[in-house]
Amino acid sequence: MAHKSAVWWQQEMSSALAALDRLENSTSFDIDSPEKREVLESKMEYLISKGQWEDNNLDQVMKRVELMTDEERQHIISEIHKRWALQKSRLGTGTGSN
Repeated sequence: MAHKSAVWWQQEMSSALAALDRLENSTSFDIDSPEKREVLESKMEYLISKGQWEDNNLDQVMKRVELMTDEERQHIISEIHKRWALQKSRLGTGTGSN
């Protein structure tokens, strides 16, 4: 789950940086440019905060997981997979793995 979140974060940040770069390198005058830039900067600030929060809390989560028995871990992993599959089916994204 942490890996999927990290991949999502990387993709979102990369996309935002590319969009900001395109906006800065654009030679055409766009009346909405200041608003677009503000939206992109806000998104990047959110992503940075989210990344820091996840990084800070990952250690706490891992400490809790280490205290669990193998059976408890297997049950949690099974539940995560079931919920992920249900969410994907609701969103209509199919059952392929990420």
